[in-house]
Amino acid sequence: MEVVRQFNITYPVKWTKDGRDGTRWPIIGRAFEGKKGNITLQIDAIPLNFDGKLVLFEIEEDAEKGATRQTALPLRGALPPADEDVPF
Repeated sequence: MEVVRQFNITYPVKWTKDGRDGTRWPIIGRAFEGKKGNITLQIDAIPLNFDGKLVLFEIEEDAEKGATRQTALPLRGALPPADEDVPF
C-alpha cells in the first residue's frame, strides 16, 4: 500500500492539577491513508476508561530537516515498536 498521509491515533484524557484543567492526548496507534482514499488503522492499545472518542492527528514531515513533527505526546515507553513481538 502506498501511503499518502499518516496519523497518530489518540484519545482525550482530561486532568486537573493545582486548580488548572487540561487535556493530554496519549498515542494509542497509527492510521495510514492510501492513494485511493482508504484508511488503515493499527491500534496498539485499547484505553480502559474513555468515552469511545478517538482523534487522528496528522503527522507532518519537516522537509528541511527530514524529521516528523508529532502533534500529540506519545505514551512513556509503554508500547513496544509495532514490528517487535510481545514477549508473552
